[in-house]
Amino acid sequence: MNNKFYALAQETGFSMWQDEPHRPHNSVIDWGCDYTEEFENYSEQLVKWVVSRCRSHYNSGITNWCEVTLREFELLDKTLWGTSLGIKHPSWPDNMPG
Repeated sequence: MNNKFYALAQETGFSMWQDEPHRPHNSVIDWGCDYTEEFENYSEQLVKWVVSRCRSHYNSGITNWCEVTLREFELLDKTLWGTSLGIKHPSWPDNMPG
């Protein structure tokens, strides 16, 4: 799991597996709990992170701040899952690194 997402999951109250012998292989989050509130908080924090990246790009004078932010998110998505969430600007090449 990406370190940023792991830290955000911990910060928002998800229960993380440690070295328990009954831990499912390669599992990070213990999904045996009701995470309704935690998921809402996680989603809110993730949106705030994306908005802060947009604002940072905009304030630094990048004229295509929205495209740059979406590109960052697309690369992050490919890094995590090796796939795409479908967030792609028509001008981006199909062989975009990531």
